[in-house]
Amino acid sequence: MVYDKKQIIACVDISSNKVSSLIGGRDENSNPIVLGYGVCETEGFQNGKVCDVRMLASCITKSLSLAEGQAKHHIKSVVISLSGIPFKSFNMDSKLGFNFDKIITIKDLERCAERLPIQKYIKNDDLSVVHVVPIKYVLDGKKEVVNPIGLTASILQVVYHVIAVDSLLQNDLVEVIKRCNLDIKDVVVNPYADGLACLVDDDKRIGSMIVDIGKSSTYLGIFYQNNFCFSIFIPMGGDYITNYICKKTNIKFDIAEGLKIKYGAMLPLPIDYSQTISVPVIASNGEDEIQDFVKADILNIINPVVNMLVNIIKNVIVDKNLIHLVNRIVITGGGANIKGIKNIFEDVFDLPVRLAKPIKLNESDDDIYSFENATLIGILYFYILKSASIKNDVNVIKNNSFFSKVKKFINDNF
Repeated sequence: MVYDKKQIIACVDISSNKVSSLIGGRDENSNPIVLGYGVCETEGFQNGKVCDVRMLASCITKSLSLAEGQAKHHIKSVVISLSGIPFKSFNMDSKLGFNFDKIITIKDLERCAERLPIQKYIKNDDLSVVHVVPIKYVLDGKKEVVNPIGLTASILQVVYHVIAVDSLLQNDLVEVIKRCNLDIKDVVVNPYADGLACLVDDDKRIGSMIVDIGKSSTYLGIFYQNNFCFSIFIPMGGDYITNYICKKTNIKFDIAEGLKIKYGAMLPLPIDYSQTISVPVIASNGEDEIQDFVKADILNIINPVVNMLVNIIKNVIVDKNLIHLVNRIVITGGGANIKGIKNIFEDVFDLPVRLAKPIKLNESDDDIYSFENATLIGILYFYILKSASIKNDVNVIKNNSFFSKVKKFINDNF
């Protein structure tokens, strides 16, 4: 396999149940490729919070070592996802006027970005901006264009999608990466990475919502007219469903998790109450005992709570007046394994729905391309797409300030 050794990078996705690492790069045609993969069970990280720096650093090191062994490369820099960490997102616009018609340049875009009213949304240091994505360019108040560079106008207006995360939680994660003797090259939020990994060009053009149902949270990302234009964090994931089964049946968590995946949320028609399943439950003495359950009763527990989660997702989209942008729904993440979840989304949204694993990159192990690894593959897409668009080293600004990030994004993309 021929690839650019200067573009080798490590991608790390840290979630509540596993740490996944990928070593990747670009082939001779600048397409992303996977060179190595490693995974281990998470310790020291739960619900988006670092609980033990040393334990989590050990997990990351182990996961990366496995990937490095396959790739036969030692890595010093990583791109990480901010899995499980709550984020806030908002759209804002900035306008720049000129005294006369002029040709729009990159400098004009930088000046427009510097005028963003960021303090209106981030009033203290509790939030840290991680993405500033231009989603619309309007010239002279009426002409919408794809790329304003080189066009003539007296007024430039740019609409941005801005994503910010909890500064303390992000800093804790950065500290863990430093403990691993690694440099953070970049960070990306889940829905952005998921969309890059799972959506095809037509999805992004007509308007699609990527839904990543994880262990403790759900991420929504809307792509419209080829832009990543909205993202939403919902603090409810697959564990909520599993815990609900435990609450109603006294079934142990691991067993309930298996029932959730195996039997899913589909109610059989007609309901057959003669079918039973035997599973261990916690007896009064604290020990396991086998108990028979009517299969339909288990389905009647799972179905309403899955319906509730899907309706919460729809209500959020409707309340934010985004439903008109969604013409397709694409489900990924661990929740995509729940049998029947596709049908429930179709019933609630009345839209085409599909389950999507990451789009395969090269002849790497098929096990990598699972629902659970959508974010991991998307991190590689994110890095390759950004690095391919960088004009020269002068444009790579190291400063972590907000406006430096904005300038870097502009220079990276024009």
